[in-house]
Amino acid sequence: TSVLTADNSTIPVTLRVEARQSRQGELQRAIGYVTPGAAAAPGDGLAGKSLKLLDALQEGVITADVHGRITHLNTVALRLLDRSRDQTLGEPLGEVFSLVTANEGRAADDAVDLALGAEEGPQLIADHALRRDPDRPALPIVWSARHLAAPEGSSAGIVVVFRDPQEMTLTPEELIRTNRFDSLGVLAGAIAHDFNNILTTVLGGISQAKENRDYGNLGDAEEACLAAKALTRQLLSFAKGTPAGTRQVVKPAELLRDAVRIAAAGSPVRVELALDEECGAVEVTRGQMLQVFQNLIVNAIQAMPDPSAGRLELGCAAQTLAADEMPPLVAGDYVRFTVSDNGAGIPPDTLAKIFEPFFTTKKTGTGLGLATVLSIVRKHGGQLSVESKVGTGTTFTAFIPVTDRPLQAAARRAAALRFGTGRVLFMDDDPKISEITGNMLKNLDYAYDLAKNGEEALALYRKYLNVNRPYDVVIMDLTIVGGMGGEACFHELKKLDPDVRAIISSGYDNDEMVERFLAMGFSGYLTKPYRVGDLGRVLKTILG
Repeated sequence: TSVLTADNSTIPVTLRVEARQSRQGELQRAIGYVTPGAAAAPGDGLAGKSLKLLDALQEGVITADVHGRITHLNTVALRLLDRSRDQTLGEPLGEVFSLVTANEGRAADDAVDLALGAEEGPQLIADHALRRDPDRPALPIVWSARHLAAPEGSSAGIVVVFRDPQEMTLTPEELIRTNRFDSLGVLAGAIAHDFNNILTTVLGGISQAKENRDYGNLGDAEEACLAAKALTRQLLSFAKGTPAGTRQVVKPAELLRDAVRIAAAGSPVRVELALDEECGAVEVTRGQMLQVFQNLIVNAIQAMPDPSAGRLELGCAAQTLAADEMPPLVAGDYVRFTVSDNGAGIPPDTLAKIFEPFFTTKKTGTGLGLATVLSIVRKHGGQLSVESKVGTGTTFTAFIPVTDRPLQAAARRAAALRFGTGRVLFMDDDPKISEITGNMLKNLDYAYDLAKNGEEALALYRKYLNVNRPYDVVIMDLTIVGGMGGEACFHELKKLDPDVRAIISSGYDNDEMVERFLAMGFSGYLTKPYRVGDLGRVLKTILG
């Protein structure tokens, strides 16, 4: 077919569309592509001009017919196989695309059998190598295969897509993002374990107060709630990450303590900290650097044959490096971070590959963990090294430059007192939160009204604004199920009253989010969960 261009001329194109229909015959979606050039002539099958487009890909592509004999290879496939087209066309796919296990070099399953026998969609396989000439080592590859369906539903053959992982270049940001989701699955069960421990303290203290009027454990329950809040903040930071370029000055000891809180949650491994509190500060993207140590901790725990007998040592100390002592780092002052375990250790042949993207010895995982760690450390002007002995354990050492910038001074906390009078509009879709916050406001001597969504908040604000009795401040939940949330409501309130003072309230707690809402015009940020003192302080700051 042809398409009309912007200058009203026509060019021939190849159009290929696959329609997906429901059982009732209704069109659900259509997926396809348009490429310049005429389509192959009828009867040519996969041969033709459109097939040449495969040469533009960075992956090797092989197609085979229903009998498993090769019908086409693109340029990358021929290069990786180190064969000519004449040597491969018409040959059995299993003989040309011959697989062995990457670690042991044993013969692996045939690609045709793997593709046709797959119950799910095509899987990315990273534990095979491509067998080539006897005098050449096998080439580790990442590959996938699937069968091609003919229009009548039968199989039209096999397509294999593969690549040399050394040529698979991802940006540091892509490595970090991909690895983060892989790590979250590993951490989820451990986090649930720690939360249950925290909730046991909370529930125990509350039940003692309720059933026996024994209030002695309420202080422990409050501390447990604050620990849960800190744990949630770290988990959200890990899941969301921190925007590139947003760096802050942090204490190395605090960084390691926060990393352990998440990564070692629920593990029986004994964790020992050797932290030099005065070793100097580092300027880092906090979320990314937490990911470095969380990855190293998780890897260490998983490497231990018997976690109950496992020991993990984390440390930080000041070290001055001379020129060429740790290439490519320049001479200067650094913080030396260490993560050591008494696990199984890493064999020398594996140790040489652990920082390669997509290399992994695990049955599950992306193989991006240590590649991500190395990428982050280098982005911060540092370097990472590893020492390991089979049967003894492994030590990772990271060097990060010391910064001359000062730490941000901690804000002085005001006393938790009744702060005076004023009228507050509080919006939240959870009736329990509204009720308890209303009681807090009453105890702080504030008058208040409650709204369960943005629509109700706008109606109340408009009502009292019209009689010249506007609210002194509005506290709004960020997310409202089935209604207008805090951000949208704030924009509408600004139209009614440009001088409105509003506080956003949310369980999402990170510095970048706070900065975004303050820049938007909000007067304050209230993080859930909060105590009466927290609520009173933010109101006192805004209302004076």
